[in-house]
Amino acid sequence: MLILPIVLLGAIDAWAGRRSYYGGDSVSYMDMAKDVADGRLAGAINGYWSPLYPLILSPFLRFVEPDTTKEFVVVRVVNFFIFLITVVVFRVFLKRFLDRSGRQASAGDAFSAPLSRRQLEISAWAAFTWACFSLNSVSRAGPDGCVLALVFASLGVLLSLGDGRTSRARFAGFGILLGIGYWAKTVMLPIGFVFLAAALFEPAVWRVRRRLLFSAAALVLVAAPLVVALSLKYGELSYGESGTLAYGWLVNHVTEWVHWQGGPPGYGSPIHCTRVIFK
Repeated sequence: MLILPIVLLGAIDAWAGRRSYYGGDSVSYMDMAKDVADGRLAGAINGYWSPLYPLILSPFLRFVEPDTTKEFVVVRVVNFFIFLITVVVFRVFLKRFLDRSGRQASAGDAFSAPLSRRQLEISAWAAFTWACFSLNSVSRAGPDGCVLALVFASLGVLLSLGDGRTSRARFAGFGILLGIGYWAKTVMLPIGFVFLAAALFEPAVWRVRRRLLFSAAALVLVAAPLVVALSLKYGELSYGESGTLAYGWLVNHVTEWVHWQGGPPGYGSPIHCTRVIFK
């Protein structure tokens, strides 16, 4: 019963944004998706905006271009289906998590949560709802919905490995999911290796720890094409360029997001800075 109101909220959110883009990086992701839809695959290779979300959008945009109004609607429909997948994946993850929590409580584990299963479930869905509609939005044209789904899918597989389902295929699938996560957002590549390290803390995984090599190999194989493409584009080894901007904004204190004209002294200036047309 908790799922139905959340799905309804997602549908309302998607419908409310059907006539406009929702700030942020929306236009950039749409430009990438249009490039892919028109056969310009190089447009999906960008050091700041990751390619998975534009690749998902591009087949659907083929049917509505160049009608911009219909593009708005298509994006929201695709976002809503991504949201539905995220809800399903979260439900699977949560069931595995609650099952494990219940087993720990039955065994008298001192570290088990001091809440009932129902209380944990309600709290988890409340946090999920907050993440989907406060940290993110179904109306937003961006990859965060994909990232959320992939994170919960990876967590679900990690829990299944901890439960003793340690086939080679499952380890390989774990790595593939982590690799796809990198295609959704750059930060997921280092986080993917954190997931692999976390798996070692599961006793069931530790007993067959060599099988984690299947996960690591799958992660590298899935991530490698994008790393190679970015490295060739930027002329140096690179798995993403967003860290350079983040460092400039948060450490060097350059003007954030837009209208940076250069400085502070020693930090250069933009090649294509904004210009004042009129005051």
